[in-house]
Amino acid sequence: DPQEFQFLYDWTPKTGNRCSRGTGCTNIFADKRFYKHGGAAKMFYTAHHAVAPAETRKHVARIQKQVQSGNWPASTIVFDGKLWASGAELLHAHPKLECLV
Repeated sequence: DPQEFQFLYDWTPKTGNRCSRGTGCTNIFADKRFYKHGGAAKMFYTAHHAVAPAETRKHVARIQKQVQSGNWPASTIVFDGKLWASGAELLHAHPKLECLV
């Protein structure tokens, strides 16, 4: 869903590691049996179900432009409304989290 990426499109260096708007900033809570300590982190490394080639090209071009201009975060690991620099940083802050990078 392209809406998951909206917070990344809106990101600027002034945003820092905050992620407070949109569905892309929420944790994954699908299964309390496996995710007992706050859900699972989201990682924006790939996008799937890109069935409209023209729309996909538009998104890829937009991402490339933002990366080149410095308006794309260095890491796209999201948990608890925050962008994390690495899986290790996330684990240090949330040692009981079941699903890590």
